[in-house]
Amino acid sequence: MKDRLTYSRRDFIKTSTVGAGAALAGSALPRNGWASAGTAKPNVLFILVDQWRGQALSCAGDPNIQTNHIDRLAHEGIRFSRCCSNSPLCTPYRAMLQSGRYPTRTGISNNDLLLSPEENCIAEVFGAAGYATGYVGKWHLDGDSGIKNNNYVAGFQHWPANNVKHRQGWQYWAGFNRGHSYFDSMYWTDKPEGIQIPAGSFEPDVQTDLAMDWIAEQKKTEKSWFMMLSWGGPHPPYIAPDKYMNMFDPAGFKLRRNVKGNIDKNGIDLARKDLHGYYAHAKCLDDNVGRLMAFLKNSGLDGNTIVILTSDHGDMHYSQGAT
Repeated sequence: MKDRLTYSRRDFIKTSTVGAGAALAGSALPRNGWASAGTAKPNVLFILVDQWRGQALSCAGDPNIQTNHIDRLAHEGIRFSRCCSNSPLCTPYRAMLQSGRYPTRTGISNNDLLLSPEENCIAEVFGAAGYATGYVGKWHLDGDSGIKNNNYVAGFQHWPANNVKHRQGWQYWAGFNRGHSYFDSMYWTDKPEGIQIPAGSFEPDVQTDLAMDWIAEQKKTEKSWFMMLSWGGPHPPYIAPDKYMNMFDPAGFKLRRNVKGNIDKNGIDLARKDLHGYYAHAKCLDDNVGRLMAFLKNSGLDGNTIVILTSDHGDMHYSQGAT
């Protein structure tokens, strides 16, 4: 069965069927095979996370966290254990993911650059093939928009309603350009005003709800759909709801052997401190993967939906003394 998923990212974009870039955990394939002839094309749920390193999974041997839902995704599908991000920086990677082209072709070699609206991107290809397309979460391809007084307030506030030029073909939109204000973030739709997430909520939980609501609406139609859910974590700040922070004791973490330079002048172990919030946030995301998979099953969509989970790049956490 190893040949079930052999397309490159470029093939994925060209054929509007299946493929993967540098995968964090893997891809779940329909358990009973592809849709039979005459039925709808398979749906695609593409989950993109930010700065989750590949080894920070229990299925990859990390002793500090149990990622049960992602482990199941990897077990029932394919885990790409030898893939890496060939441009491990947010904007260049995301430009590659959307366009299927290297930074040398797109000109996106650093963060906060604008991906040309002239690029033929993945949502445009899926849309041309008859798919409904939806994007939820962080974008980071709209240049330096979205920063005010060093606070990440959001992007796209300059867009008039229904101006989708910079969305690269995504028909449904509930996103923002960049930022990591997990308890106080906003997102934009086709309306010119931003929408504040509910007080007391955590951003990835809200984004997961938005994705599931949109998928539920698509189920009422005969169209196949492609949803890209782009969570901002576990990128710093390393924070999470108390429920998840309380799951971990940083004193008990087993650090990698190459961790160094992590003790500050006050004797605080910075690696353990950062990893506390990092693992807590990652555990929350793992639970949201579980929510998504349960939703697909309960909606009768699991038999014809491809699920892909990947990260744009990893995190050092004082390995080789780097942060």
